Amino acid sequence: MTIRVRFPGDIEVSTKFFGRFTPVDMVRGGAPLVPGLLLQSIVLVLIGALTGGLLLVYRPYGKPIDVLGYRYLRQQWYLRRGDNDSLDISVSPAVFGDSDIVVSDGVGAGVIRVDPVNVSMMTDVEQTAVQRVFRDALASASYPVTIYSRQETTSVPDYIDHLDERFAGAMTSSNEAVQAMMEDYLSHCRQLSDDGIELTRHYVVVPVSVDELERDTISSRTVRAASVAETVLDVMPDAVEDHVKPLATPLVTHIDRQDMEVTKREVYTEIDSRCREMKQRLNAGDLKAKRIAGDDLADFADTVSMTDIEPEVDGWRSDDGTYYKQLAVTEFPASMEFAWPRMLLRVDGFVDITQVVTPRTPADTAQTLERRKEKLRAERDSFLKAGLGNIEYLEARYEDAEWMLDLLANREDRPFDYAAYITVRGESYAKCEETFQQVTNRLRTAQIEFEKPVFAAERAADTYCPVTEDAWNEAQLMPGSSVAAGLPFATRQLDQEQGVLYGVDTDDGLPMLLDRFTWDSHSLVRIGTLGSGKSYATKLELLRMLMVYPELNIYVVDPKLEYKNLMDALWGRVHEVGSNTAISDIAVHGRRACFTPPERGTMDMDVMADLIRYLQHKTTENDGYSLVVIDEARHFLTHDDARTALNNFVLEARDTDTAVTLVTQNASHFTHSRAGTEILKNTPATVFMRHDTVDDAVIEFFDLSQREAAELHQLKTGKENPYSEALFQVDRQLDAKLSIEATPAEHRFIEQFGRY
Repeated sequence: MTIRVRFPGDIEVSTKFFGRFTPVDMVRGGAPLVPGLLLQSIVLVLIGALTGGLLLVYRPYGKPIDVLGYRYLRQQWYLRRGDNDSLDISVSPAVFGDSDIVVSDGVGAGVIRVDPVNVSMMTDVEQTAVQRVFRDALASASYPVTIYSRQETTSVPDYIDHLDERFAGAMTSSNEAVQAMMEDYLSHCRQLSDDGIELTRHYVVVPVSVDELERDTISSRTVRAASVAETVLDVMPDAVEDHVKPLATPLVTHIDRQDMEVTKREVYTEIDSRCREMKQRLNAGDLKAKRIAGDDLADFADTVSMTDIEPEVDGWRSDDGTYYKQLAVTEFPASMEFAWPRMLLRVDGFVDITQVVTPRTPADTAQTLERRKEKLRAERDSFLKAGLGNIEYLEARYEDAEWMLDLLANREDRPFDYAAYITVRGESYAKCEETFQQVTNRLRTAQIEFEKPVFAAERAADTYCPVTEDAWNEAQLMPGSSVAAGLPFATRQLDQEQGVLYGVDTDDGLPMLLDRFTWDSHSLVRIGTLGSGKSYATKLELLRMLMVYPELNIYVVDPKLEYKNLMDALWGRVHEVGSNTAISDIAVHGRRACFTPPERGTMDMDVMADLIRYLQHKTTENDGYSLVVIDEARHFLTHDDARTALNNFVLEARDTDTAVTLVTQNASHFTHSRAGTEILKNTPATVFMRHDTVDDAVIEFFDLSQREAAELHQLKTGKENPYSEALFQVDRQLDAKLSIEATPAEHRFIEQFGRY
C-alpha cells in the first residue's frame, strides 16, 4: 500500500459574475459591443454580441480565442526573426571548462543525481519517513530547486559480458540440449539489450543566477566606478576623449575584468555550498545522492539542450527529428498517492518530468493566505446572496487556506511555489502522440488537471531545460508535505551484473535480473493453484541457475515425480525414498540429485523429515552455491517433525550459500501454522502465481493491497498464453507483476523432460 498525501486546491480564485464569468471574461465579451454602441449601429451591436458570445463560449484547446490568437502572433513574430522555419530559443547548457558547473543563459547550476528507492516495498511508516527526508531537503533551501526525471534507453552490457565469460567454457558440453539452452538464453538476453531498456535517471538541479547574488562592497564600488568612467568618456568632446580614452580604457577594462572574476567566484562558491547542503540532506534516510561532474555532467548538458525547434500546434520538433509534447499540471485532486510521478514514468514511451520548487517566506505567505481567505469568504457570500448554489468548490478552497495557515502558524511545514511539467518524447509524431495519450489518460484517471502549451512551443521548450528559469510559470502555492509527494525517485534501476532473468515487468517492460545469493536469506516461496505455471516457472529457474552459476549443486525433493526425468537429463542421480529407506544409506555423489517416492504422491513424512535434515547437512559440506527445490511443501507443513526440520533448514541455509525453493498451491498452507509463518518470515522472496481463493489471513500477512488481491485471480497462465504471470515480491528490492516466458530451447527441454 502507498500512503496518500493531502493536496490543496488553487486558492487563487477569480471573482465571477453570475457564478461563471470573471472580469476578464466580461471585458472579452463586452469589448466587441463598443464600436456598435459608439456608432449607434444595431447591425454592429448584433455582430459585436455574436463575437463577444463566441469569445466567451468557444474555447479550442481549453483557451479563449483571443489568447490563442495572441500566442499565435507572438510565435509568428519569433519565426520572422529566424529563418521562418524554426525558433532559435538558444537553450544550450554547457560545462564550464573542467569544472562541475553547468551554465546556460546566465544561470550556473550544480547537478545531483539521486538513485531510485523502492517505495512499493516500504511500510507506511517508512514511506512517511522518506517523504519527510525529501520535504526537509527542500525546506533547507532558500533558493529554487528543479527536480528533473528523464527516461532514456540503456542496455545490459555487464550482464551480457558475464554470460559470455560464464558460457565460454561451457559451450563444449556434450549435452546438446543444455548447450542449445545456453545459446538461446544468451541470444534472448542480447535481444533484450539490443532492443533497449527504458530507465529513468533522476536529477536535482541547484541553480544560481548572477542577478540573484548581492555584490560585496568592493564589487559594488568597481561597478559604480566603471559606470562613471564610461559615462564620462561618452560625454567628453572628441578632442579631449582622444587624449583621455587611451588612459581610461585600461582602467575600465581592468575594473570590468575584476568585477567579472569576483562575480564568477561568488557564483561558484554559492553553487558548491548549495550542492553540499542539498546532497547532505538527500542522503539522509533511504535516499542516495551524488553530485555529477566531468563526462557525466557534459552528457547531462547535451541531453537537455534545445536550440532550433520547429513549432507544432501543441508541441515542437527538435533539430535531431525528435517530437515533443508537454503538459503543465494546473491542479491536483484533494489527495494523491505518495510518489505519484511513477504512474507516468511507467507508460510505454519516453516521459520526462520537471518539477520546479521555489521556497516562499512563511510570514509573507501567511498574509497572502489571509487575504485570499477574505476574498474566498466574500465570493462565497456573494454566491449565497445571488441564490447561486454549488459553493462546495469555494468551501473546499477556504478549508485549504485555513489548513495551510495552521501548518505555518504551528511551524509544521513551509510554503512553496510548485510547478510540475510532463514532457513526452518520440522518434516519430505517431509514437509521441501514442505516449501522450497514455499520459493524459492516466492524468484524467488520477483527476489531475492540466494545460497544453498551444502555440507556445518556445516557452515550453525553454521550460523543458532544467537549468534555465521556469518560462511557463504555472506554479501553485503548496505546503512542503504536498510538494514532497512528488518524489520521483521511485522507479527501478537495472544494476545487476549477475543473477537470473526471472521475467519482464509488465508495467514498464524492465527485465528483472535477480541474484538470490546476494539476499540476506536466499530462500523463495512459489505459490499457485493447479495449472498456474508454478512448476514450469520453478523448472525454468532451475535451468537458468544451472546455466548462470558455475558448479551449482542442485537437489530436488520430488513427491509427484515431476522433476525426475529433467534431473536425469541433467546428469542427476534419482534416489527412491520409501518407508523402508534409511537415510544413512543414501550417499549423494556429484552435484545433482533427485529424491522421489516409489509411487507418485506417496510419501513417508518421517523419512522425509530425515531427508530434509540430511540435505541441510549435505549443503554444509558443499563448495559453491546450492539450490534445493522442495515441491508440494504443504505436506511438510502438516507434519510436526518435517515442519520443524524445514524451518531449521530455511533458517540456516543463508550460512551455507544455499537457496531453498518451496513450492505449494496456496499461501494459507504457511499462514495457518506458527511454524509456517516463521518460514515465511525467514524467506525474503514470494512468488504468487494465479490463485482461485485468497484467505484474509494471507492478505493480512503479506500486506496485499486490494488491487494485488484481485490480481491474484486474474494472473495469466501458460495454458492460455505463451507466458505466465506472477506477482514477485523480494524484500526491499522488488514488488512487481512479471511475465515469465521461456526461450524456445528452454521450452523444448521442459516439455521433453519436465513432464510426468
